[in-house]
Amino acid sequence: MASQEPAVPETLNIVILGASFAGLSVAHNVLTNIMPALGTFDKAPKYRVVLVSPSTHLFWNISAPKCLVSNQLIPYTDSFIRIVDGFDRYPAELFTFIQGTASLLDTDARNVAVTLAAPPTSSSSAHHRTSTASTTAVQALPYHALVLATGSSANSPLLSLHGGHKQTQAALDDFHERLRDANSILVVGGGPSGVETAGQLGVYFNQRSRLARLRAALGLSARQGGVNSDGAAGSNNNNNGAGTGSSSSATRHRSRVHGSSVAWDPPRKPKTITLLSGHDRLLPQLAPSYGIKAERKLRRHGVHVLHNVRLIAATEDGSTGRAACHLNDDTTVQADLYVACTGVYPNTAYMPSRLLDAAGYVVTARETLRVVGGGARVFALGDCAAYSNNYTLDVYEALPAVVANLRNDLLAFELAMRFPSGSERLKAELRALVDKAYVQNPTDTLLMPCSKRGGVGVLFDWNVPSLAVWALKGRDYKVPKARQVVEKGVNPYG
Repeated sequence: MASQEPAVPETLNIVILGASFAGLSVAHNVLTNIMPALGTFDKAPKYRVVLVSPSTHLFWNISAPKCLVSNQLIPYTDSFIRIVDGFDRYPAELFTFIQGTASLLDTDARNVAVTLAAPPTSSSSAHHRTSTASTTAVQALPYHALVLATGSSANSPLLSLHGGHKQTQAALDDFHERLRDANSILVVGGGPSGVETAGQLGVYFNQRSRLARLRAALGLSARQGGVNSDGAAGSNNNNNGAGTGSSSSATRHRSRVHGSSVAWDPPRKPKTITLLSGHDRLLPQLAPSYGIKAERKLRRHGVHVLHNVRLIAATEDGSTGRAACHLNDDTTVQADLYVACTGVYPNTAYMPSRLLDAAGYVVTARETLRVVGGGARVFALGDCAAYSNNYTLDVYEALPAVVANLRNDLLAFELAMRFPSGSERLKAELRALVDKAYVQNPTDTLLMPCSKRGGVGVLFDWNVPSLAVWALKGRDYKVPKARQVVEKGVNPYG
């Protein structure tokens, strides 16, 4: 916490790059817990939180594997939450939101170049005031303190934001449209996203309805209830497209079987779903038993699993939309649709390479999470940082250290303004600012709903029973927590 006394502008920017789980949690903590402790003496500087994001909306990517199946399962109004609405309770002079993308970080000049998608906006309970501070496409944004929370992006446009939220919605809309008539779907990647995505597709399209199972148990013919021999509900209007309804939003059909009423979902066309694992088993980062359980559940929902096969390249036919997927065993697989669940990459292209590790993640001090070589009052939190294992919980376990140490650094700057350099009072006050150490949790926590009311999960290295996976995540994909994350920065699993 180096003390320095530069010329202080009227308002100092605490810039937060990224507005997903990490950026939102830091922004609310700065506004609620740090700012009240600052500026308590005469001639103290004023502060403003500046939150920068390419998207005006948070994408609830926890639910992405279910969102890509149908927007009727989780409507866009629930999976895309407007960010600035979560900051309306703060005074407008304390908070500014900028829709833009960080394009270059200059740690010497202490500013970040932001390519603007829209003019900056300040929070206001009644409306959003447009700033006229910049009319150019790129804004040089000076910072007094900086938190890097730009996260990571999935290789598929269906699983994470790639720019503004409307781009993600358009990608999902296109996928849903093509999904209706698709016969074959290839899911690439045997990690958590691939398992979950294949499972959700299998449940939605290949799960036999309760009516079909009951009729099979009673030995009734499929024709007696409009149920095809493959267990999918038949349709009287020859519409073989995939239904977009769900039990919560679509019309429910009812049939009478021995005097009891049995509900079933609108008809859906079954799909041939293939999952390429790229390894000798699913979920290779976990103990073998988890991959075995996941594969068993997927097969029950009509998912074919191919091991030790990787996608090299995919080419799409512009007229038909079919994809030719070229595999590492010199074969080519044709599929109507494919989903790349092949991992993530850090959103750090704007960073100087000297601040990144070989994989492109921001290098931080292990305990304080200050960026190594980044200068004073610069931190990294979440997926973009090298400490993270790309788990959501990595954000919230590291958050207390980032908030406490950022507060210390900001107070240290003010103390250097308030007391003479080298004075005993200054030394004593600085000694009282004790950093909070982050200790990484070495255990794994993953919840992967991949059956109708179950899945595979591990919580702090403990096995999670199938039904508990559904209760903890699969039941609602934590959607009720989405607005609280935007409005309060809370942990969705807390």
